[in-house]
Amino acid sequence: MAGEYGHQMRPHNLRHMSIAYEKNMRFFFRSMEDEIRKRNRKRTEIRALKSFRDRSITGMEDVKISKEKTQEIQNLYQRKYAIQDLCVVLASKNELVEEGNLFYERLLNDNLSCAQALEAFWDEIKAKYNITVKQGEELFLDFDTGEITLQKADCGA
Repeated sequence: MAGEYGHQMRPHNLRHMSIAYEKNMRFFFRSMEDEIRKRNRKRTEIRALKSFRDRSITGMEDVKISKEKTQEIQNLYQRKYAIQDLCVVLASKNELVEEGNLFYERLLNDNLSCAQALEAFWDEIKAKYNITVKQGEELFLDFDTGEITLQKADCGA
C-alpha cells in the first residue's frame, strides 16, 4: 500500500496494541478492586462501631445466625425487592392495571409469602433471644457476617 508520499504504509501492530490495552485494563481493574476493598473495610469498621454502640445502648446480646439461614433470608429480601421493582415497572407502563390479571395476582401472592416468611423469621429471632424492639428501632441482619443488631430505624448501615 502506497501512502500519500509514495512510501509503504505499514499496518499497526495490533498485537502490541492489544497487549498494552490489556495491561492498562488490568491496572485499571486492580485499582478498582483495591478501592472497593478499602471501601468495604471502611464500611465493615463503621458497621462494627455502630453495632458496638447500639449493643451498649440497648444492652442486646450478640446474636449471630448460620450462613445457611443468612443466605436464606438474603434470598427472601432479594426476591421481595425484585417483585416490588417489577410491580413498579409494570405499573408505570400500565401493564399491571387489571386486578383480575393472573400475573398480577401471582406477584401479590409472592410478595405476601415473602413478607410473611420475613416476619416469621424476625418474630422467631425476637422470641428466641428475648429481644424487645422499641419505637424507632429495628433489627438489622448483616448478610456478610450473619450478625443481628438492634439499630435506630433511620440508621441503615
